Amino acid sequence: VLTKRPINASLKTYLSDISLPRNVWFGITAENQACFDERLEGLVDIRAKVKFLSVEPMLGPIDLRAVMSKVSKVLDWVICGGENGNEKTIRPMKAEWVRELRDQCVSLNIPFFFKQWGKHDAQGMPVGKKQAGRVLDGKTWEQFPKGD
Repeated sequence: VLTKRPINASLKTYLSDISLPRNVWFGITAENQACFDERLEGLVDIRAKVKFLSVEPMLGPIDLRAVMSKVSKVLDWVICGGENGNEKTIRPMKAEWVRELRDQCVSLNIPFFFKQWGKHDAQGMPVGKKQAGRVLDGKTWEQFPKGD
């Protein structure tokens, strides 16, 4: 389950009162820091085996560290990717945002999955999704949360 409105499924509704089946993972999507800060609260109270963050499309940097120091093990997985869609309105993702998020995940021991650059390459040039690919600093990052 992936949502932009986790608060609708958490504290004030039914999902905070039950444990989800082990095969149901629950995630929030956040494009930038403001979205992450706003949506994380709704994820905290969800009782799911795996809680994850999908940063796609990444439209700004995200700092996990401040929140992770306050909340015990909120995130089990982070997915990141660039924007696709209408050629005229597509926004590039900056490589330093992706690197910083990846480095935070490594230091916090959170599996990191880099899905794709989107239609811009690592230098911000519009080249198309296929040519831009999904390699970050010479490596394909496709880590997953540990299973049972």
